[in-house]
Amino acid sequence: IVSAAGDVGYIYRRDFKIDQNIVNVFEDMGLTVDFLQEDNLPANLGVYDFIFVGDERFRNQIPVGKYPSVVINYYHGYDWGITDRDGVSQLGSTSQLNVGVNGQMKTVYNQAMRGTRIAVPYYYLDNENKADSAVQIASTQKTSSGMNFGDVVSVIEKGSNLSNGRAAKERICFFGMVASDYWTAEAKQLFMDCASGTGTVSECQTNNDCNDNNQSTQDICVNPGTSQS
Repeated sequence: IVSAAGDVGYIYRRDFKIDQNIVNVFEDMGLTVDFLQEDNLPANLGVYDFIFVGDERFRNQIPVGKYPSVVINYYHGYDWGITDRDGVSQLGSTSQLNVGVNGQMKTVYNQAMRGTRIAVPYYYLDNENKADSAVQIASTQKTSSGMNFGDVVSVIEKGSNLSNGRAAKERICFFGMVASDYWTAEAKQLFMDCASGTGTVSECQTNNDCNDNNQSTQDICVNPGTSQS
């Protein structure tokens, strides 16, 4: 008996880490989802339109870039060739976080803090650490120092060189808004664009006219010491 595969192969390690908000968005897009535990991946993931990989530290090699891939992940930037060895960075703020898209700032979380002490963060590919082939779709917000740290949403196209010396066999979309419980409608739309491949390059990549936001921020790298804040 041969069963048809779903549209999305959702790769996970632990059951409780499956993000139901993201599953709901896929279903809103009319996509069916197969859940694929990392120890039991099918031999051919090419039966899916794309694979989705969430925010877990995986024990096995996950074939991001071998198949069309959408990733929200802090731990494997270099393994997948989207960053150098300094890895993915993280930003939190005392106010709701924004991203820059086509010269405009969009609020992506409906609140800034979990309780009184913990900021709701997003991940990003630092300009100093990301693969040269990564194309910015949404930038980090500017800080009071006027800096734009890097890409909150970024795309590496098929055939592009990766930072680990390999080449992407298929498109990779990195999406940094990890806290889906707090997504605004704008964040949800950006995720849908990432998954469907319809995102457009942000003018913030080459234009410094994105709106300024005087907010205190926290900038953390997997291997601290190279990111600027």
